[in-house]
Amino acid sequence: MRILANFTKKVATAQYENETYTVTVEAESEFNNVAEVADYLFSQARAAVQRQIDGGAAMTTPETIMPSATKHDEPEQPKAQKQAARGNVYSITPKQTGLIRRLLTENFGGIEKGNRWLGEETGVADAAQLSRKQASRIIEILMDRSRKSA
Repeated sequence: MRILANFTKKVATAQYENETYTVTVEAESEFNNVAEVADYLFSQARAAVQRQIDGGAAMTTPETIMPSATKHDEPEQPKAQKQAARGNVYSITPKQTGLIRRLLTENFGGIEKGNRWLGEETGVADAAQLSRKQASRIIEILMDRSRKSA
């Protein structure tokens, strides 16, 4: 499921003018944590708009880090084990698989090194075993790496 959080704020400026600050944040979520993801996205959107207004917004490309939602009453399982338990309901798309493999090759100088990194990052050594949500996160990380090295 995709969740979009929009936040807009109109701010008065000198001489009866105004500026509008808007941000839209999108994330994929499982059905069991929609409320938490939506609350998190709205808080992040509101904070981003306030940073723009205050003049404290970052001007560089940030590294993408997704928050992990873990239940406090359950011991943390390895990512691959969680995925297997879910039956990988939202399987990776062929387009995502191809993009990840290309980005792994470009970022690590070969698919073997890339798959080793993928295994360390996710617990699975082949992109085809990722969930759609994991694939989106890995694509963001790899694209950030590509931008930084360029």
